[in-house]
Amino acid sequence: MPIGMYRLGLEDVTRYAFLIAYVLSTSSLCAAQTNTFFWGFTEDSNPNLQTCVTYSLGIEPDANNISGSSTPPYYLIAYELGGVTTVTPVGSTSLSWQVTHRPGAFSPNRFLSSLISRIAIGAQLMLTMADANGNAGGVDRYIRTVAPGSSSTCQMPTPDPSFVMTANATGTLQTCQPWGLSIQGGTPPYGVTVARLNTSVVTNMTVPLGDDIVTYINTAEPLGVILAAVHDSYVYIVLNMVNILNVPITWLVRVDGASGLRS
Repeated sequence: MPIGMYRLGLEDVTRYAFLIAYVLSTSSLCAAQTNTFFWGFTEDSNPNLQTCVTYSLGIEPDANNISGSSTPPYYLIAYELGGVTTVTPVGSTSLSWQVTHRPGAFSPNRFLSSLISRIAIGAQLMLTMADANGNAGGVDRYIRTVAPGSSSTCQMPTPDPSFVMTANATGTLQTCQPWGLSIQGGTPPYGVTVARLNTSVVTNMTVPLGDDIVTYINTAEPLGVILAAVHDSYVYIVLNMVNILNVPITWLVRVDGASGLRS
């Protein structure tokens, strides 16, 4: 089957806390990454995943990339809603990724029920990929559910919840409505990464040293899902292993251009 190609970008490989929302724009210093390739599952008929199963991945160069192809090795970033984030080396040529997230850890928010009604309750993942230089491969077009597999021996340990981010809105965001994010724990300075489903790059934002509250103004059009991930100054060194990134419980928010905030 042809590769279902999606796109992404990556910031530093760091420790994250994160939130899910519909639309975000930021007053912080922003930088979008360069999209130089596409990635995808080589067999992508089912948006669900099984824990401890290894999946084959593929990449293709971006036709609009005039600087050349991407640079191996490659890294897959899996943001778990309400769980942990993993950054996994997937190889240089024959790419593969083992799902180490646990099934059954997340209950979908009712405001996103129309987007994820087809999948059972379980760990939900937003997936992205980057090359060795941090160039973008794109954000997956699905929020993927992790289901039980034939084994559970690969599953990651329970994360430390001390590094957290909370939000002043946990229901629906209206167009142009401010969204306040409060960061607790970790080691400042902080950075925020925003990724939207089925887009070419992620956006990286620098939070000024000494600040732990960030306000986003919703200026984007409705429909879709965006993830906001906060990382501190502690950087994980990615070698030949899976790095587990500690994150707190998440919030699910959607944007409604007509009605006001609901909770």
